[in-house]
Amino acid sequence: MAEAIIDTNGANCPGCRRAIERSARRLDGVKSCTVDIATREIHLDYDGSEEVIKGIVEIVDKLGYVATPRVESASQ
Repeated sequence: MAEAIIDTNGANCPGCRRAIERSARRLDGVKSCTVDIATREIHLDYDGSEEVIKGIVEIVDKLGYVATPRVESASQ
């Protein structure tokens, strides 16, 4: 399993959090998805597929928010 953090903007209430989490968990390859509205981050445990990240970004966009995957530095 892989982990990712996706920054989000506009999803700042419990209803927003639930909508993103519920939709993301339906994607194949997603083990868990939690949204922290205080830090504006989506924490994702998934199978490592780039398609999962693209799917999360699409879901967030369709819900009316903005999602930006973090790019990990090669030096980490």
